[in-house]
Amino acid sequence: MWPAKPRREPITAKHILEIVQSLATIGAVFLGGIWTAYLFAEERKAFPHLSIEHKVSHVDVAKGVRLLRVGVELHNTGSTQAIIENVIIRVQQILPLACPEKGPCAADEMNRAMKTVAMKNDHFDWPLLAKREFTLANWQRIEPGEKQPLDFEFAIPPDVQVTRILTYFRNDRMSKKCPDSTGQQSIQFREECEQSGWEMSSYYDVRTGSTGGNK
Repeated sequence: MWPAKPRREPITAKHILEIVQSLATIGAVFLGGIWTAYLFAEERKAFPHLSIEHKVSHVDVAKGVRLLRVGVELHNTGSTQAIIENVIIRVQQILPLACPEKGPCAADEMNRAMKTVAMKNDHFDWPLLAKREFTLANWQRIEPGEKQPLDFEFAIPPDVQVTRILTYFRNDRMSKKCPDSTGQQSIQFREECEQSGWEMSSYYDVRTGSTGGNK
């Protein structure tokens, strides 16, 4: 005797609703994953985000010698570790106005700028007082949410009244992933990748001991 065939239950509206709900749940999870990946890429959460603060002060240590201290506080506001290895710091003279014997003169550039609205360059060519460009012996690894203070000293003439401080920290987490010279990417892409980093400038008024114009 043949076994009886299992009885198929009729498809009801309840079954259809359950299937629709399951498909909707799967679709919502799928779309949520795509949206999360999109936000992750748009907000560049895979890369560190660094904010920079300058804390500048000075003291006259000897006749004709003024010691300028540039304190830099790095704050990792991103969600991944920041790696700092290469640093560039420049100290430029704003006041009194001075022009080098050779090369561009900021005073002349400002006079020309007063006569036109559009400028070709972002900044004036202020005379350079001091420059540091070096590689840290020990990489500075800054975890997400943490701060890392750095301290630098410069000797400048005592008659300098206002300086411009410029700091640049290369994004070494990004530059380590840059393509080598045999890569398929363009030369411009490789150069922009290697030069990616964080930059900030500020003005320090020696007369009042105040820092302003952080940018």
